[in-house]
Amino acid sequence: MDRSQFVILFTLAFAVIASFPAVRSSKRKDKIMGGLLAEVFHHLGVAAYLGIVPAALIGSLLVGPGELGIPLAFLCLGLGIVALLLYALFEKPARAKLPKSENRGWTEQDARTSGL
Repeated sequence: MDRSQFVILFTLAFAVIASFPAVRSSKRKDKIMGGLLAEVFHHLGVAAYLGIVPAALIGSLLVGPGELGIPLAFLCLGLGIVALLLYALFEKPARAKLPKSENRGWTEQDARTSGL
């Protein structure tokens, strides 16, 4: 296995393994209501987003920033954006059907407890 294959495999493995706790935490904060496809695209988007840093760092160190590191990081970013846009396509109609009391948006209480 050459270095570029190792970087791609490491990035994929890291993204998949790290995505499970991240998705679980995200679901705990805000339920996914768009069904199975929304959950799948949410998980893919989170995994691709988490793969950006290892792709850039490991790829740049082992192969080179211009050869694999930065292009692989941008690929992960693009896949993440596309997956999260597809997630939004399935999630928005499901949230629009909610009563206004449940679909409250960002409240003052959310702002105080967010830690920002």
